[in-house]
Formats: sequence, C-alpha cells, structure tokens
Amino acid sequence: MKRIPPIAVILVVSLCVYGLAQSTNASLTGVVTDKAEAIVSGATVTAQNVKTGVVTTTTTNGAGVYVFPSLQPGDYRVTAEKPGFKKLAYNEVTLELSARITLNFSLEVGAITEQAIEISAASDTQISIGATSVGGVINGQKVQELPLPGRNALDLVLT
Repeated sequence: MKRIPPIAVILVVSLCVYGLAQSTNASLTGVVTDKAEAIVSGATVTAQNVKTGVVTTTTTNGAGVYVFPSLQPGDYRVTAEKPGFKKLAYNEVTLELSARITLNFSLEVGAITEQAIEISAASDTQISIGATSVGGVINGQKVQELPLPGRNALDLVLT
C-alpha cells in the first residue's frame, strides 16, 4: 500500500481551509433602542430578501444588539418589533458582496395594537458600511464603459 507524503496532506488541508475562509455573503448588525436611547432586549429583527422572499429572523441580546452573520447579497426589507413598541421597517436596504453593514433601530413606544413605521433606505441614506475586501458585480454595460482598448472583459481580468 502506498503512503501519501505528509507535505501533500498539509498542502491539501491548507488549501481547503483557505477556500473555506472566502465568503461573498454580507453581514448585518446593529442595536435596537427606544427614543430615549435605552436598549431594547428581546426585540425580533427580520431580514427579508425582496427578490427571493427568503426570511431570516433573530432577536436582540441583553445589550440590544442583533447580528445576521451571513446574508446573501441583494435587496432586503429589515424590520424590528417588540410588543409595546411600534414596528419599524427599513425598505430597500442593499447588501453588497462581503459588506459588513450596521443598521440601528430606534423604536417608538406604541399601543398594544399593531402599528408600523416604514422607512425607505435610499442609496444616499447614511448606513455604516465596513468591509475588509472590495467586491462587486460588473454587468455588460459597465464593461462597455470601461477605458479598455478592446472593451473586452478578459483585458480587465489581465489588468
């Protein structure tokens, strides 16, 4: 029976670990407070992908912090709610490739009946975005607008 050289095993394992470390998913986090800036623990925060309809739900911890560690890039509707407070929703939240976004909620005290506040997050909305890498999608129109001699996407890769 042949033995596999130890260097080959180390190489394969290190390549697998390196490959697992790469991620294109975005993360979304933030703090849920009330209008007096007191933390709201136990609030339900929901992120719904507008195009696919996939809904992901989490709750805030004792410090009022919620975390979605891995969401697919796309457009989302993010809501926060807790009994005794008005439901707050951010529409049109765009998550880019590998983005780390902080989106804070400030809930208003409300009646026990169902009340909701809708907010549209336009592209000029101040949302804290941080990422350790740069990524994006280049469509055909953007390739045509690039200052490349042949207007060829392969020239971009070689650059």
